[in-house]
Amino acid sequence: DDRQHFRRFLREQSSWICYDAYARVCISLGVNQMLQALSYYVVGIIAQKSVYAGLATFFAIKALSVLVLNLDVHSRSQAHRKRDMIAVFIFTFVPLFFSGMVLWVLDPLGMPDWLGGVLVTPVFLLHAGWLWYILKEVQPELSGEGGASAGDSTPQVRNASMPRRFRAVSYLKVLQSEQLDLVDEAREREAIDTEGQLREAREHLQRAMQAAMDEELAAGAVSASGPRGGGELERARAGLLERLEWAREQDAASTGAPSTRAEMRLCELALEKHEVWAQAPEVFATLVALRDTEVQEWLKPEER
Repeated sequence: DDRQHFRRFLREQSSWICYDAYARVCISLGVNQMLQALSYYVVGIIAQKSVYAGLATFFAIKALSVLVLNLDVHSRSQAHRKRDMIAVFIFTFVPLFFSGMVLWVLDPLGMPDWLGGVLVTPVFLLHAGWLWYILKEVQPELSGEGGASAGDSTPQVRNASMPRRFRAVSYLKVLQSEQLDLVDEAREREAIDTEGQLREAREHLQRAMQAAMDEELAAGAVSASGPRGGGELERARAGLLERLEWAREQDAASTGAPSTRAEMRLCELALEKHEVWAQAPEVFATLVALRDTEVQEWLKPEER
């Protein structure tokens, strides 16, 4: 059933889409860290044998790293894009400058080991700064609460916190406009069907009540054990109650149509009327009995 499928998908989407989003982010960042490690390998191993080959490889890897990062992350504004480029230059190129200076310039001059350790310390600090910057950029933003900017294609899922800056997250929107139209159409058809089923069950109960009253009128007697307690009337009441509970579950899972909610209210009133109507003979008999003088003699003053 396509209606059941789409409704269940939309209801469950917010519970797993965050994990899917951060799995894609981890893949993107894993590639970035792999390229970072490859850059340090080029500086430490290849460049010791051929400086020019090392430099060419280094800039090629860094260009690939920046390109992949640019493909994975979108900037909300031009100022934001400039800030990203500055951060990429400081946190990815500068560390390689310090390590290359130590290996290619100062080490051949016979510098002390402690001086080399001091000079490469900024490499670790800047790499830690890059991880901190990434952490700030992948912080989740609650979808659907005003966090989206113009042109943002990140899927709007209620109560779903996602890293909205990563383009890979925008591909999570598997229900495109055509499918969403189908969802709306399915919901509309379901609302019409639900409303019709509720109306039919309510009218069935009302007809059963009217039939019971016609039998009582023909017999000239009213009792709780008579037609009012018949099996047909009880089945009509149970059927309406079952339909009403099902409609309430559907209404809680998605936004119900106003006409359906109005019909649900009529069904609730019909059930309340039936409950009072079914107990009317007992209530009437109790009132008649209380009027009897012999019964009143057995009652205490406060009970009277």
